Amino acid sequence: MNSSTMLISLTILILLYPFLLRFQLNSFKEKLELLWKEITQLLEKNTKASSDELKEQIHIKRREYNALVRANNHKLDSKLARFLARKYNFTNRDLFEFENR
Repeated sequence: MNSSTMLISLTILILLYPFLLRFQLNSFKEKLELLWKEITQLLEKNTKASSDELKEQIHIKRREYNALVRANNHKLDSKLARFLARKYNFTNRDLFEFENR
């Protein structure tokens, strides 16, 4: 790869990075909202009838949610990501933890 091709590739990457980052952050946001809705529904079921299978489903969804929160928060650590986050209302999220285990 010669230097002009490398420079063009780097320029394209720099120009596309904000769009790719916004797409990824938007994807995180949508997935987090969907998982939160699923967790909420499972918790409502859990208050009506407590079962080990239901508790396990809640635990699995909570782990998925927390992994996605960590990825989202890590992605928001860069300066460019913080700039885009302010512009498009992306925020760091808190992990989902139970008060009593």
